[in-house]
Amino acid sequence: MKKLLTLIACMVMGVTFAQQGKALFEEGEKLYKEKKYTEALAKFGEAEKSNYKAAEVYTLQGNCHINLNNDDAAIKCYTKAIAIDPKYTRPLYNRGIVYKNNEKFDLAIADFTAVIAADKSYKDAYATRGGIYSALNQNQKAIDDFEAYIKLDATDANMYALLGISYGKLDTSKANNKKAVDALSKAIALADNNAVYYYYRGYAYYDLGQRDNAMKDFDKAIALRPTYAEAWFEKGNLYLDKKDYDQQIACYTKALDAEPDHGNWYYYRGMAYIEKKDKEKACADFTKSWEMGYKKAEQFKSFCESKGHTIIVTE
Repeated sequence: MKKLLTLIACMVMGVTFAQQGKALFEEGEKLYKEKKYTEALAKFGEAEKSNYKAAEVYTLQGNCHINLNNDDAAIKCYTKAIAIDPKYTRPLYNRGIVYKNNEKFDLAIADFTAVIAADKSYKDAYATRGGIYSALNQNQKAIDDFEAYIKLDATDANMYALLGISYGKLDTSKANNKKAVDALSKAIALADNNAVYYYYRGYAYYDLGQRDNAMKDFDKAIALRPTYAEAWFEKGNLYLDKKDYDQQIACYTKALDAEPDHGNWYYYRGMAYIEKKDKEKACADFTKSWEMGYKKAEQFKSFCESKGHTIIVTE
């Protein structure tokens, strides 16, 4: 009888202890939602000491650490949560994000892959894994992930844009540039005020030899973002194709005004000045270019130091 009473007492204490732990967790959860991360961590710690060690506790602890810029602590918490419930996708995904942000791409990919294995409808895992593949120039894998996302949600303009950019990076074949144009056109149809979408579609048109369409898109990108340096530079390249050196120089100048740290751009503007036989301005640009470390400009050192006007260009 005494043993039975002891057993019952222990069971009651265990239930009470668990209830106390859950109450502490809920207090911590409330503080977390109020963005009081340090206070929330203290409550979660108390819940853990009360033997409330659910995966959700460690997940929210990890989230608090992320918001407090404690990445290593966050990883430890997410790992504890995953150990309790290996198919709980939230800590897996969040840990993958921390790995990605710390450029531990193999570990991040492994976590996002585990998330997808547990839940094939987890679209953000496709998007983030695809973004890593794109950054690593594993463009076919990126395409596969962005297409998987779009099958789940066909209303996200950014996913179409990323898909189009990945097709453009895959290779310069006509087929892939057409796919790039198609995907970017869908992005523009969903969000027609994004300069980046027009820029990359313009680039794809350029590779397809559709110069007029490329010009329209670069102009639209610039209209939306007047200091879009890359769009100004590519527009300048279109004028180079037309041998309109004045317009080429004007566009390169706009590009350099916006982003003056491109040594190669000074070189190409210098080449336009060469076409106009303006040695002084050409050499000013070549000098700037080689001082910034662009080696190709160094072929003009002797020319710029000479008093003559003979120009020899090494391709």
